[in-house]
Amino acid sequence: MPPGLALGLLASLGWGLVDVAAAVSTRLVGSLRVLAGTQAVSLAGVAVVAAVQPSLLGADPGAGLVAGFPLGFLAAAAYLAYFTALRIGPVSIVSPVIMAYGGATVVLAVVLCTTIVALPASFPVSSTTYTFSATSVPGAGFPSGPVTATRSEVWAPGSSDGEAGSTATFRVR
Repeated sequence: MPPGLALGLLASLGWGLVDVAAAVSTRLVGSLRVLAGTQAVSLAGVAVVAAVQPSLLGADPGAGLVAGFPLGFLAAAAYLAYFTALRIGPVSIVSPVIMAYGGATVVLAVVLCTTIVALPASFPVSSTTYTFSATSVPGAGFPSGPVTATRSEVWAPGSSDGEAGSTATFRVR
C-alpha cells in the first residue's frame, strides 16, 4: 500500500472518530468549551514538538508566528462553526457537508491565488461516486425522512510516489 494511501485512510479514520466524539462532547458541554479544549491540546502539542525538534520551526520562527496568527483566528472560527453544526445537527448530514471544504479550497485557490487548474488530455483520471443513505430524525431544523449524501471524487496521480489528489462535490437531498 502506498504511504499516501495508508496515511489518507488513517486520517479518514481519525476524522470519523473526531466527528462522533465532537458531536457527543459539544452536546454535553457546548461548542465553545470543546473548541477551547481542542485548541489548548493543539497548542501543547506544538509546544512539545517545538521543544523536541526546534529545527522544525525553520530559520525564522517569528515569521511563522506572524504568518500563523491570523490563520489561527480563521481556524478557530471554522472549528467553532464545525462544533456548533455537530452539536445541533445529525452527524450523518453535517460530516459529509463539512468535508466539501476540499471543493471550496480549489475555488478559493483559483480565485485568490490565480491558480490555473488544467490537466493534459492524456492525463489518467478515474472517477468514483459514494452514496450514503440514512433517515434523519425531526428536530434542529432538519426535515425528517430519507436523506442521501453523495460524494463524487475524481482521482488523478498527484506525485511520482503514486499519491493521488481529489476533488469532491456533495449533494444532500
